[in-house]
Amino acid sequence: MNIKDAGPAFTTALENEFIQIRADQKELAQDLTDRVNNVANRLKDLDSRCETRFSRLDAKIDAVDAKVEKLDLRLGAVEGRLDAVENQLDAFAGHLETMSAGVGGLGEHIHGIGTRVDGVQETQQQMLNVLVGIQQKLAAA
Repeated sequence: MNIKDAGPAFTTALENEFIQIRADQKELAQDLTDRVNNVANRLKDLDSRCETRFSRLDAKIDAVDAKVEKLDLRLGAVEGRLDAVENQLDAFAGHLETMSAGVGGLGEHIHGIGTRVDGVQETQQQMLNVLVGIQQKLAAA
């Protein structure tokens, strides 16, 4: 091969190599584009599934919040009832203290009555002894 034939052959080989490189680059670019699109599609799918799960989670959180609000209302009602019961117990305790003081005074009064009864019994015993003495004198006479 002479130089005249070698030049065009070299140029053709070089041109073919550039064409092959461009084709490879286009093929790699297409492959890369397909991969990026696949990743984007998978990301959209993942985002969709996350949104679905987040919406379910939000619904559950809303349900729990509603239950907590209901529980707060019930607890407030129970606290009101407990306050009323506590007030009634305080009033009852005051009545008991008053009654206890009255019972203490009644105990002293009963003790005084007991002392009087003891005095009356002693007097009755003395009168009975006098009557027995009179009966004995009448029986002896």
